[in-house]
Amino acid sequence: MITQQLNRSARDSARVQVRFALDELQQLKERSRAEGATLSATVRALALGSMDQQSAETAAYALAAVVAAEHVLRLLQTIVPDGASRSARLAAEAWAGGLERVSIARAELGGEAER
Repeated sequence: MITQQLNRSARDSARVQVRFALDELQQLKERSRAEGATLSATVRALALGSMDQQSAETAAYALAAVVAAEHVLRLLQTIVPDGASRSARLAAEAWAGGLERVSIARAELGGEAER
């Protein structure tokens, strides 16, 4: 995937100017030479790799949150009278509430990005 993205033509890509400190630029040039790649290809690979890593980390955090919530739910089902049947009846409401919370969080985070 990264190889395909690195080999784009001028028609389906855009130029982005990025300023680096001189020592950072030197490190990038050294890395490019070591990998036998152009400076542009090296910067693109590093940027794309960083985005992929962030996506994987976000997914891991989301999975951990779901597992924790499920654990709490199972514990509550065992200690609340009629907990398992109550939980089943409330599942649709919990789903709708969760979606609403995600929507609110996205709106708030989007508003912060615009500031």
